[in-house]
Amino acid sequence: MSPESDNSSPPPEKMFDPTSLDELLELTAFLQADEAARRAFERIGIHGDFTARAFLEDRFFQRAGDRSGILTRKARAEEVMWMARDLMANSAYWGIIKEVIKKGEFAGVDDDLLRDVVTPLEDAITVKYGLINRGYLGAHSLLRAIAMGKIDSLDSPEAWQSVRARKMFVQD
Repeated sequence: MSPESDNSSPPPEKMFDPTSLDELLELTAFLQADEAARRAFERIGIHGDFTARAFLEDRFFQRAGDRSGILTRKARAEEVMWMARDLMANSAYWGIIKEVIKKGEFAGVDDDLLRDVVTPLEDAITVKYGLINRGYLGAHSLLRAIAMGKIDSLDSPEAWQSVRARKMFVQD
């Protein structure tokens, strides 16, 4: 195919136009004022105060470059526990974890289940709590330890110690 017959346009010079916190606050105020948008957010379970600057600053992320991924921050232990509680409460996810553990401590999740169930659920919960700018959350490892009987429950001191021991991933 010759360049003259190629009707596709070149990629834009800049893929992302950074948003400021002030613009984000304006957007959230607009969405909060819209009844349908507010109900949609309530239905899908978005958690957080999107009218408080500190909350948004904590979750605001930047890209290292225009065509690169986001710069992440370490999660707090509390955030890992939010994720773990929601994952454990999901019967499909918890069933997969228990089934994997039956196969052995180091067994992996079937690729189809990972693609169709585990990853979408983890992604949805990450968005729910505004944790997109967090790196590895480690909830999966914690839940595997509970399923294996190494940790009694998410409420046990051992669960919190397990999360906080991952200094590479957790900030507190």
